[in-house]
Amino acid sequence: MAHSQDQSIFFRLPLELREQVYQFCQPWYMVPTRFQFSQYDKGIGGLLDHSSSGSSALLRTCKKIKSEAEPWIHQQLAITCGRGTEWDTIGLCIQDAGTVNLRMIKKVTMVFEILVGEPSVILDMMEHLVDRAPKLQALEITWGEAMFCPILKPISFEKNIKPWFPILAKAGKLKTLKLRRVARTWTTAIEDNVKQHNPEVNLEMEVFDIKKSMWCKWTVL
Repeated sequence: MAHSQDQSIFFRLPLELREQVYQFCQPWYMVPTRFQFSQYDKGIGGLLDHSSSGSSALLRTCKKIKSEAEPWIHQQLAITCGRGTEWDTIGLCIQDAGTVNLRMIKKVTMVFEILVGEPSVILDMMEHLVDRAPKLQALEITWGEAMFCPILKPISFEKNIKPWFPILAKAGKLKTLKLRRVARTWTTAIEDNVKQHNPEVNLEMEVFDIKKSMWCKWTVL
């Protein structure tokens, strides 16, 4: 027997309150999916279109909740990029709420534990994201401390980081760009590139102090 959804206490709440509930639930449905590929592979951006182990239980509750909650459940995406299990591979972990719908994504957090391989590999992923996520409003990028390891080759801003900014310029609705663990030597160049390519974007930077890093303590030992 069909029942009116007005019988549900939840649906008696105003839509604004129900949307706050959906937004609160979103982080609980973030499911990690891991990939590994050669550091010279092309077309890894397509991995962002993957499907994980099914949609969230919340979206299977009823049709009305699915229609109301889906934009909230699928509005965030988390990406972690680092070394794979083999010396010449990259490991990619994507956290999302089931099947990724990039067209609904509003916020993306990216963590680069270390930048490995050809710069074009990361640029391909960036371009794929920007081209297919028209609602993207906030992007947060964190660089891992391992990038500053003294025994590794230093990361070149000109080669590895600067090419990102013309790509981000295509994100027409991007409002906030937050960069964490930024090398002090990069700050002026980042500000200049944001002013040139994304002048309306609110830039937040957290400068990394190498003297307080684990690597400074490690080199002393």
